[in-house]
Amino acid sequence: MRSRPSTSSTANSEALSFVKESVKLRRQLVPIHPGSYTPNLAMSLNNLHIRSRTGFEGASIHRRGRQTLAPGSFHTRRHSEALLFIEECVQIRRQLVVVNPRAHAPGLAKSLNNLYSANSDGTWRHFYSSKKVSKSGAS
Repeated sequence: MRSRPSTSSTANSEALSFVKESVKLRRQLVPIHPGSYTPNLAMSLNNLHIRSRTGFEGASIHRRGRQTLAPGSFHTRRHSEALLFIEECVQIRRQLVVVNPRAHAPGLAKSLNNLYSANSDGTWRHFYSSKKVSKSGAS
């Protein structure tokens, strides 16, 4: 039996295809039962954003028993595509917070942080230019 070579680009490509499939399936499930599947769709979009921006390259660190991508492994590959995923995630999580702030505010905070990171090069105006931004909570 021949095994295929394990390369970082192959691993990243496979991981990306898995999370894309997850988003596709969750999009199909949301209309069936939005209350159950919408939070999961937001989580998958957040993961797709992260995976789309990550070179992976085998660089990882362990924190509190969880494997995390090392900061140096991030780069701007597929930046515009990744930005669309995190923007959609933030929009969904904002809607979820309206329904149940206690359950969904932490996820929104995490996604807003990811949106900030994605836009740290100054392109954040793309997302907010057509939206009314609430000043509550901002200092």
